[in-house]
Amino acid sequence: MTTASATAASTPAPAARRHAVPAIAAAIAVGAAFTALVVAGLLRTRLWEDEAYNLSVPLNLALGRGYLSAGILNDGVPALFDPKVSTGPAVLAPIAPLIAAGVDPVTAGRLVGAAFALALAAGLLLFGRRIAGMWGGIAAVSALVLFTAADSASPIQGLTDVLGELPAAAFLVFAVLTLRRHPLAAGALIGLAFESKNLSVLAIPALVVGAVLSGDATRQRIRHVLLLAAGAAIPVAVFEMVRLVALGPGGYLTSVRALGRFLLSGGQSGFSSPWWEKAGAALAAWSLPAWVPAILLAAAMAVLVVARRSPLLGRALGRVRIELIVVASLFVLWTVWWWVSSSTPVWVRHPAPALVLAGAVVAALLVLAVRALAAGRRASRIASWSVAVALCLAVAGGAVVRLADVYDPRRESLAQQRATAEAIALDDGTDRVHGSWGPPVSIAFLQGKRLVLPGEGGGQDGVWTFPPGIDDLVAGGDAVGVESCADPVENRGYRSCLLRGVSG
Repeated sequence: MTTASATAASTPAPAARRHAVPAIAAAIAVGAAFTALVVAGLLRTRLWEDEAYNLSVPLNLALGRGYLSAGILNDGVPALFDPKVSTGPAVLAPIAPLIAAGVDPVTAGRLVGAAFALALAAGLLLFGRRIAGMWGGIAAVSALVLFTAADSASPIQGLTDVLGELPAAAFLVFAVLTLRRHPLAAGALIGLAFESKNLSVLAIPALVVGAVLSGDATRQRIRHVLLLAAGAAIPVAVFEMVRLVALGPGGYLTSVRALGRFLLSGGQSGFSSPWWEKAGAALAAWSLPAWVPAILLAAAMAVLVVARRSPLLGRALGRVRIELIVVASLFVLWTVWWWVSSSTPVWVRHPAPALVLAGAVVAALLVLAVRALAAGRRASRIASWSVAVALCLAVAGGAVVRLADVYDPRRESLAQQRATAEAIALDDGTDRVHGSWGPPVSIAFLQGKRLVLPGEGGGQDGVWTFPPGIDDLVAGGDAVGVESCADPVENRGYRSCLLRGVSG
């Protein structure tokens, strides 16, 4: 090969460079938005009560007390393997070594959350790329950036929250990606997803179907299903063995029954929420007007319908891409069906893993359709720039909206919570603080205390914390108010006082 021809071969064609420019621009926009949201989660986002409750487990692990919760939802009694802590050991256990090494507990939890968010972004990038190339990967990650459940009564405030939903989504995305070639590894990832958030059990039917589809013969299909089941059993069996040894046979059976009741109820029961309210909440769970996700979803469904009659789209999809889409779609449909048909609140947090994956499927599928229809034409360059501009505008706009909400001076920050916890701290010689479920849980955790709900945990004498806007609580049938407290300590609307003679 001559020098000239070698140079020409190693130099990208002008057309390729032109097509790379919009992809790079979109990747930079998505990456910058993702980074900004992670930084906000690490440094600014308030610690909310579910996170504080979850963090009590790795804190106790680091202190050598075992897998022990603060017991706030267990009659105020610290509980080993508390079923009310639905975020599992795959998320909480890695936090303990950081705490033991001297890292602040909240920072340690958020760092682990950030690592899982990065893993989820990487998984979505690979997932989208499998379907529609690099453009599809960028579009799939944009779905994660645009997803939000911060306004729910039980929120996912951001990408770094110490919760199990996004880590479970990360494990499930990689399970889908490895299912065809490595069913045993895919099964292990399913098990880890379950040990991140137990509602991940809803993904099992879809992945079993995927294991069947990934085989070319009956024997291979059976083998894939068995390997998938064996892999899923490994992490679950390890944790269950630890629980059995720690609790003993009798305590283990009691714990399993309590977990089963909690799992079957989804953690909540007795709510009557019509399906359309939940459907509306799912469409509103994006940093976009609700009608935009509705249109994009309809367009993606239209692509799948047209692909059956269009040789161009049919060839673009192919068998492997169809398998990915089928498995992901079955998981999404099953989870959403469970959510809308169950007696659970309108909390987008419950189906969050499925919704994130649904957004990735829709985004990648639409990119695939645009690329297939514009392939080999002058319109392809226009299509590339159009997709890039749409992604940049959507991601930038969504990130600005979310960051403006996080940095709103009217919204409580983590630094303000720390200052409040220090300012209103009172010492009664115990490790307990009395108060209601809500902001006092986080304040108590930041003080190094455990919160006891009114009327629980034995005697009610001691330090009471009242959140902003609440001046009295009920304990043992008696109203306990700040006005009855001598010399209350106050900061930013929080009040703390030492009470004696409160009936238990």
